[in-house]
This record gives sequence, C-alpha cells and structure tokens, in this order.
Amino acid sequence: MWKKTGDRAKGGNIPKEVIAGMVIGGLAGVAAILIFAFPSEKMRQARMRFKSNKLRTKAAYLAKDAVAKFRADTRDLMAGVREKTGLKMPLGRDKLGYYLNRISATHEPVKMMVRVG
Repeated sequence: MWKKTGDRAKGGNIPKEVIAGMVIGGLAGVAAILIFAFPSEKMRQARMRFKSNKLRTKAAYLAKDAVAKFRADTRDLMAGVREKTGLKMPLGRDKLGYYLNRISATHEPVKMMVRVG
C-alpha cells in the first residue's frame, strides 16, 4: 500500500484504494442525506393542505349529521308536545316555547327528586 518511509514528504501518490473509499463514502453520505432529508417546503405545504381539507370535510359532515339529528329530535319533541296538549295544528314559535317551558317546569321537580334520592 504505502511506500516505506518518507514518500509522503516527497509528494508520493495516494493509493487508489483510499481514493475509491473516499468516493464511495461520499456517495453513501449523499444518498443518506437524500433519503433522510426533511421534505421540501412545497411537499410540506401540500401535505398540510391535504390534511386541512380532510379535516374540513369531516367537520362539515359531522356538523350536517348533528343538525339532522337536532331537527329530528325537535320534530319528535314538537310531536310529543302536540300530543300532550291535544293540539292538532302546527304551533308558532312563541306557543311552542310556552308549552315546552310548561313541560320542563313540571319535569324539573322530578329530576331534582331523582338527583337527591
């Protein structure tokens, strides 16, 4: 490999194996950097945009589902109020509020008794 003494001081040649090892090590380092490097800003923004759109779609779906459930529950509640009060025609908001307040006022003491008991 290396010549015996003083060749380095005289400007001797570096062996080919050392140069080959340095080139291979450099290429391996570059490959590792490319594989494990952080994603580019464009990729990061695209990923964030995708995740935000996915989250927005899911939130819209859940909101629509909650509104539909609320409307169904309200219809059931209004039907129960009409049935209990004997009204056959649709109620205005003020009348419906009046009857709902009366019903909740009668049920409140029962709820309190259940909580205490």
